[in-house]
Amino acid sequence: MPIVNRLKNSPLRSLQRRRSFSGRGKNIIPYIVVVLTSALSCTYLELLFTGLGFYSFPQRPFPQLFPIDIRFTLIGVPVVTSLVLFALTILEKQARIVFLFVTSFIMMVGEMISDNIGLLVHSPQWSHAFSFFGYMLFFMMIWTIFKWTARKTS
Repeated sequence: MPIVNRLKNSPLRSLQRRRSFSGRGKNIIPYIVVVLTSALSCTYLELLFTGLGFYSFPQRPFPQLFPIDIRFTLIGVPVVTSLVLFALTILEKQARIVFLFVTSFIMMVGEMISDNIGLLVHSPQWSHAFSFFGYMLFFMMIWTIFKWTARKTS
């Protein structure tokens, strides 16, 4: 029976290390699809809600071009979506539910803080409970899209 010893500097060894670092050979396509979907859907929701007068962004870049704060939709949403996806992929089902509640609550509180510091102005008919349930629904939507895309691409 022949015995084969790997060389210490073998490319196979570094390939094995890289594969284990990536976490069981994860496919990056579902992450890209979900981040792009979340950014686009948030952009359209922001345009809809600002158009209906539920809230406005008094301090935003390029106010002549955009009625929304594009920093949030181009930077904030992809970063938050990536972090939430990362957490949801490593948590068990019951922990995911708790995480979604806590994250939605934190986002709602962040919205209130944005109101207080002048980054966001809500109309009197707006309730921050809408935001809590909206973020909950949004995070469940991105998780569903992620799972569906991961199934289709694996």
